[in-house]
Amino acid sequence: MSTSEKPTTSSTITTPTDREIRIERIFNAPRGRVWRAFTDPELVAQWWGRGNKLVIERMEVERGRHWRYVEHGPDGVHGFEGRYREVAPQERVVQTFEWDGMPGHVAVETATFEDLGDGRTKVVTTSRNAQGHGRVGTGYGWCFFSVSGAHPPQDTSGSDTIEEVMFNFLRTLPIAVLSFTLGACSSAPARQGGAADVHALTGAHTRLVWVQGDGTDPFAVTNRLILMGLDTDDGRGERAILEQRGSYVKPMLTPRGDRIAYSTHPDFGDPSVHIVNFVGSGLRRFDRGFVLDVWEDPADGGEWIFIGADQRGAGFTTVTRVRIDEPWRREQVWNGQAISADTFQVSPAGTIAGGLFPWPAAGVADLTTGTWRQFGEGCWTALNDVGAPIFWYFDGAHRNLTMVDVNRDRRWTLPINRAPGFDNPEVYHPRWTNHPRFMAMSGPYNQGGANQVRSGGTQSEVWMGRFSDDFTRIEAWARATNNAGGDSYPDVWVDRAQSSYPQRASGRVGTTGEGEEKSPNRVVAEARLVSAGAIPTPDSIAPYRNALVVNTYEIVNLIEGELEGRQLLVAQWAIREAQVLNDARKPAGQVYRLTVERYEAHPELEGERLIQGSDLPNLPLYYEVES
Repeated sequence: MSTSEKPTTSSTITTPTDREIRIERIFNAPRGRVWRAFTDPELVAQWWGRGNKLVIERMEVERGRHWRYVEHGPDGVHGFEGRYREVAPQERVVQTFEWDGMPGHVAVETATFEDLGDGRTKVVTTSRNAQGHGRVGTGYGWCFFSVSGAHPPQDTSGSDTIEEVMFNFLRTLPIAVLSFTLGACSSAPARQGGAADVHALTGAHTRLVWVQGDGTDPFAVTNRLILMGLDTDDGRGERAILEQRGSYVKPMLTPRGDRIAYSTHPDFGDPSVHIVNFVGSGLRRFDRGFVLDVWEDPADGGEWIFIGADQRGAGFTTVTRVRIDEPWRREQVWNGQAISADTFQVSPAGTIAGGLFPWPAAGVADLTTGTWRQFGEGCWTALNDVGAPIFWYFDGAHRNLTMVDVNRDRRWTLPINRAPGFDNPEVYHPRWTNHPRFMAMSGPYNQGGANQVRSGGTQSEVWMGRFSDDFTRIEAWARATNNAGGDSYPDVWVDRAQSSYPQRASGRVGTTGEGEEKSPNRVVAEARLVSAGAIPTPDSIAPYRNALVVNTYEIVNLIEGELEGRQLLVAQWAIREAQVLNDARKPAGQVYRLTVERYEAHPELEGERLIQGSDLPNLPLYYEVES
């Protein structure tokens, strides 16, 4: 127990114990006005945020109620929150203080207000580390920001407005206090593993959320999952946000990156929407329905959740957007064609949305007119704006995105299963992040069996990719997770203000020559079946009702067309209308007459389930056209 005292012309800072900081200051203002400066959200926002933008998400100055502030600074977004333990108006406030970057490190703060009887007020604030780890690296609410807050350059000691009084208070506190209060706040912990790789990919503070199971539930349909997260800047690595086993479907980071919205699966009754802080606190049921997307209103920065209701099959016929912090503000934006739950994404302007209407009809909805336009068939759609709206849908092979320039109806194919160490596996859950240069997915799915994705497995991790400037390829990859569980449904928030990668394309988007009809390159041949692909059961491919299986042939006699080499990969129908075809199972070694054309020359197949093993030779894929 030691006490050090550092007097200044207007304040006294002491450290009564090795776990406390005490600041005493006399204000040239009546107590009522000083109290208002500490408890009025509009005034607090002027002095608490170190001169940065401060969003007061909640400030309920009553015993047992909650406060939460989010600071938007050049070094990223920082969330702070706590509970009011005592509130005696104009006399005393006791509250807890916790920083998102160091969850679990809680300070208890006390502020007392003494009327000196001559128009002046003495305020004493004490911050005490509740964990007993010393003063450094904990963070202290009022004391912390009193030291490091913004202030005007001029001397305002003669001010008579409470706003100026508070600014003067901040200006005159000695910088010495900063040295033992800012500790861990002033620099990010060293990044390792997935955090380092992701930060190297994005160049910015990045957060991820996903669900994790034992590898047997890649579709997140059970209630045996946990909610996981990773923050590149907090030094904690991947960890459980909600570790109690439950149903966590389609978790999504809100636009500021500090909260997560997720749904419970409809199979467990009426689906409901829940919100939890990224650090795991503040869990609450928000509304009925299913989370379709989150969105930031460009007009005022308000955060909204798009919620699906009136379930029809696997889709919802009604979509309402609800403001997160003012849930009484809600607007119905869609009522009609059913929208599949997993793959709805709203444009930054909030006027259009990509989705399935329902699966497998992939298209873009105009939320202002209530109409939609189909662009193809597939799954896991996404939409973003890169200077023009770009839409994608995932193919039935679970390997490629079909990218569409919505305004020009130009399209191109982009493989997403070529991350380092991948060997032509299936991947799943592709999703565009809030920054259009980055996407996330899960994979690889390569454990054998007739349906790779449904085989699941604990080898499935969360990956991030960075699009090239023209959005024709993934130019770099980062593996975000490395654990013993099966990871799925990732969503990612990138601090766009920090990232050096532009959000808009600088030139042409898409490949040249797209839109031209592809040559079918017809081949007629007698060929011997070398190996037959595994045929799934109809139930295992649901909701797909049709499936093609890729078989490997060796040419015996080339009758028509040209072909390099002697081997041929051929996609042949195995399941139609949920029934295995009689001639689908073919014995190896038998010779067949085949008439085939290049698979990509048949766009009608893009939404069909394509089953192909990961050990196939690297050859062009053909489709049997006479079967």
